[in-house]
Amino acid sequence: MSAAFALVFRPATRADLPAVLALLADEERVVDPAAVPVTENHERAFAAIEGDPRNEIPVLAERGTGAAAGSAGP
Repeated sequence: MSAAFALVFRPATRADLPAVLALLADEERVVDPAAVPVTENHERAFAAIEGDPRNEIPVLAERGTGAAAGSAGP
């Protein structure tokens, strides 16, 4: 694997929320993150997770771009 395609785990940020929701929306097909509505409930849940030092949503991200490519949670 070249350095350009290396992946790293990192905590999800608010910007990753559509991608994480898309990954959870359908495990059998690819869902466009832009097509997934982020509701107020999603926002509140993410804020609660992000605000608790005992919790996080890890994402697999492309090294360099930081774009979320997968998630191990929530």
